[in-house]
Amino acid sequence: MATLRIRFAPFQNKHLSRHEIQETGPGSQSKRARSHLGCRECKRRRVKCDETFPVCLRCQGRGSICLSNAPQQQWQVEVPWLKQTQNCRSSLFTSLADSSINTLPYIDPRLLLMWLDKTSHIMGPNTAENPLSYPIFQYIHQSPALVHIIQSLSAGHEHFFEASKIHLSLEQRSLAMLSLAKQIETGETPSTLQFLTCWLLGISATFIDNDVFDIGKEHLFAARSMVDSIVAHPASAPTPLEKYIIGVYVYWDLTCCTLLDTEEQLPFIQSTVAIQHYISQVSVESHPIVGGHIQLFLLLANLGRHCKAVTETGCNNPILEASFESSLKNWPISDVDTMWEKTVGAFVKHGLVILYRLCGYPSNTGPPDGHAPDAEEEPEVSHLCIAGIAIEAVRTLLEIPVTSTFICLQPIPLLSAGSELSKDESDLRRQVVVRLEAIYSSNRLPCSLWTIQLLTELWELHDAGLNLSWLDLMNMKNWRLRVG
Repeated sequence: MATLRIRFAPFQNKHLSRHEIQETGPGSQSKRARSHLGCRECKRRRVKCDETFPVCLRCQGRGSICLSNAPQQQWQVEVPWLKQTQNCRSSLFTSLADSSINTLPYIDPRLLLMWLDKTSHIMGPNTAENPLSYPIFQYIHQSPALVHIIQSLSAGHEHFFEASKIHLSLEQRSLAMLSLAKQIETGETPSTLQFLTCWLLGISATFIDNDVFDIGKEHLFAARSMVDSIVAHPASAPTPLEKYIIGVYVYWDLTCCTLLDTEEQLPFIQSTVAIQHYISQVSVESHPIVGGHIQLFLLLANLGRHCKAVTETGCNNPILEASFESSLKNWPISDVDTMWEKTVGAFVKHGLVILYRLCGYPSNTGPPDGHAPDAEEEPEVSHLCIAGIAIEAVRTLLEIPVTSTFICLQPIPLLSAGSELSKDESDLRRQVVVRLEAIYSSNRLPCSLWTIQLLTELWELHDAGLNLSWLDLMNMKNWRLRVG
């Protein structure tokens, strides 16, 4: 993996002038340049799209969801079989056609190119160091299952995972599952590649399920067993792929921690303890998905599991909850104003919001302002404290430009913090919806649209005087909405 590197040249957006952005009337004779990457809405209206990604200027002005295409990027690629030319995309087509890869019966060059060009970029904030981009080519011959699932994701991503247009995606997905079962049975494929296939099968279950119920649980359970094997017998010098897998699993676990029933959680708690020991011995830094903050995501996954148990059983654990609170309130956040620090700050506040909302305040601390309320005023004080933290979290997230790749990490804190916004923060509510729409335009994953629906229903209930949490409402709807 370390020998394959890719660097992306910056892309310069073309912006329309104020005169050009005005809608052109039906009688106008002005020329319109043909857009090759323009969004669907602009094409439908037959107006010029400025191709700003992820939301074009016209869709911003209309307040509509922008179904856009990511701009083509210029590549400087280092792959043994890929000749260096000025036109890297043409070179890739030629190389796929001429190389032995093209002789593999399970290769679809168009879908494979789409994976490299667009789909793999949604898999984390660090697209420049993405092991699922060009480095994946060294495993093409070893794992047909992995090829099938990335081709499945590309086929679905091409059409925004619309139910009526994902037949090719479902076909490739079925082939991936059949091939993975065979690989596990024969043991010919490395367990690390089996994990990557399991993971992509698991997370993509949410992309194609219109009932918001299937979270790919069976794949999560299988992947947990694979991770248990890695951390139980750590290599003296773990490979970059093994480190990548650990970070991937931790983030995946975080996205599912409130979705599993309490009786299913114990093996995941045990796995987290083993992972904690593993990363204390092995440095997992600069991860393409979790950065250098794997410890925080581990903590939040455990907190989410505990909050889920409290909502199901009503049984608190004040000592454990006080420990969660202390860890979050004292979490080190650098003063350096970077995308990672803003994101970490929002996730810390996400943890405090769900802790206070779903578990209450640890009995030995009271609300975070130090004021111990009387029984009669406790609900009001609690609400104000949680709302204050939530507002700070939302504002921190909105400071990250919508053009940043870091918005892919925002759905989890946007849901928890956004759910606490009252009707007095109607403008922040609107901005949360706009940000979730932009995330959908960026990664095309339907979970952002489901999150908007959940938040909209929850805000209506709050405005009517019903004090439900987002998890309460999701359970009432029998949803298993995996965000992030």
